[in-house]
Amino acid sequence: MALTMADAAAYGGFDDFESGLYKRFTEVSPVLEFLPWVQIQGNTLTFTVEDSLPTAAHRAVNGTTTSTNGTANKQTAELCITYAQGQLDRYMVKTQGGQNGAVDMKLALWDGLAQAVSNSVDQAFWEGDPVLDVNSPAGMRQLITGNQAVAVTTNGGPLTLDLLDQIIDAVPFDGRHAFMNRSTRRRINTLLRAAGVSVQMNMTPNEVGRMPDMYGDVEFHVVERTGDASSILGFDEQCGSNATTASLYVCSFGEDRLHGIYAGENPGGLDVQDFGELQTQPQMLGRLEVYWNVAKKHDRAASRLRGITAA
Repeated sequence: MALTMADAAAYGGFDDFESGLYKRFTEVSPVLEFLPWVQIQGNTLTFTVEDSLPTAAHRAVNGTTTSTNGTANKQTAELCITYAQGQLDRYMVKTQGGQNGAVDMKLALWDGLAQAVSNSVDQAFWEGDPVLDVNSPAGMRQLITGNQAVAVTTNGGPLTLDLLDQIIDAVPFDGRHAFMNRSTRRRINTLLRAAGVSVQMNMTPNEVGRMPDMYGDVEFHVVERTGDASSILGFDEQCGSNATTASLYVCSFGEDRLHGIYAGENPGGLDVQDFGELQTQPQMLGRLEVYWNVAKKHDRAASRLRGITAA
């Protein structure tokens, strides 16, 4: 059964510390709120993506029939390792005024590791490129091709509601989510206000209790890093002669559409190592890893609108 990290945070099978890490992932990353995780055996998943259907036809009574077969493309996704490792000086633990202060210091260390891993997973999920980084999975920018990847214009241009509708319609499933940078999100607000009462933003609680903006049945999410709030989906993409454009993505998650894969006992392949104090130096060492990748099992499970300009 597929579990999201929000499910894992609430699931009784994990200890409080692991549940807390899962909860932190869902707070930091809009993708990790909703991405379902499917456990695999080994480190590679091979699956097929439907390319074309068999041919159907009409026949006369006692007429002949012709057999046809559909075609499918075989895809392979290999697990990748995303990690963050940190050290905490023993001095910092011993000078915090008691046990509670020491606990707070260690929690701050693990919270920083969780944010770092979450940001790195987000970056790879959207823009991962194994050609540039052999240890990275292929992200949505690489996986979304053909008619599912639409350019505003040859050299980029402003977002319109017609283009937004087009890219949403390219994903004909329920439970759709749109991901973008904050500037694009503001642009959509401007377009919606200009459209008046014919288009409205609805506010309803989602699976993790947040009140996301919605356009029809599509939830909107801003993708950005914690800390400096820099955008992962920023205006840094090349579209024709324009090198300052961005993309907007629409995804529908599910075991037959788009989901994460992992190995190990914990969803997302979460592995936590608290090594305690090192023998070689007065440092407390902690390492957080996830063993993961993405399986896009249907061509229309995700779409991309690229070439969006800031104005």
